[in-house]
Amino acid sequence: MLGSFSDFKIGTDGISWGQGLLLGAIISSTDATAVFSVFKASPTPLPVKIQGLLELESGTNDPMAVLLTVSILKILTVGKYVPFSFMGQLILQIGVAIALGYGAGKLMCWSLNHLSLPSSGLYPVFLLGLVFLTSGLTTLLGGSAVLAVYIAGLVLGNRPFAESGVILSFQEGITWLAQILMFLTFGLLIVPDQLPKIAEVGTVIALFMMLIARPISVFISLSFSQWQFREKVFIAWVGLRGSVPMILAVLPLTQNLDQASELFNVVFFVVLLSIGLQGLTLLPAARWLGLLNAE
Repeated sequence: MLGSFSDFKIGTDGISWGQGLLLGAIISSTDATAVFSVFKASPTPLPVKIQGLLELESGTNDPMAVLLTVSILKILTVGKYVPFSFMGQLILQIGVAIALGYGAGKLMCWSLNHLSLPSSGLYPVFLLGLVFLTSGLTTLLGGSAVLAVYIAGLVLGNRPFAESGVILSFQEGITWLAQILMFLTFGLLIVPDQLPKIAEVGTVIALFMMLIARPISVFISLSFSQWQFREKVFIAWVGLRGSVPMILAVLPLTQNLDQASELFNVVFFVVLLSIGLQGLTLLPAARWLGLLNAE
């Protein structure tokens, strides 16, 4: 069955259903790094199992958010979609990414431990080359490059490998450089005068995600687990949005999608509100729920 996302409108002046799905995919990613940076100010850390769950959630939903955003954006730019073909493409991208990512991670570990390079500074460069190779090969075979590289990193990170200190220091420097460039780009794209125009809809979306969507999804996902009620409440409140939604919000701008600038402003406003409300209340919420004293 063939259809077009642009045929469905939310209201007379609203966005299409396709753009709504795109917006949902963009802001679906959470940022565990931002959460842990908040808790560094506390002398008492979070329980290990909560930290582990938040790390797992953030690590897995970033690649999925990228995959869904790119797939939906492709449909919107083409204008037509076949539902079963769309699901088939998602399954193919995930399957190829898992297979190549796992294989690449093992190859990276084996190569680092068996190669004898003349300088320790060449090991990070060699690993970076393998990352690019994994990304390019995965894309060539129709998989998700982001997911493949993430899985390769998981596999490599859980195994001992040579020159790990040098490699981690190099990766940290590259990460800081990428973050600096990223926020410089955001500063060039954001127009403060346009934010009041989307403040109302941005507030509604942010509050809906904080108070309704995430709590429902968390309690459903953990309904058959051994987590305590107070732990579920805290996890439901920790859906902090960070830099990944902002990066994904740039993609519609590069494709000249209709209302792309409005979508970018909405995403920025939602992230800003999430950091302001959730970020400032994470420590008080953890103390109130008695989690900072938990073992």
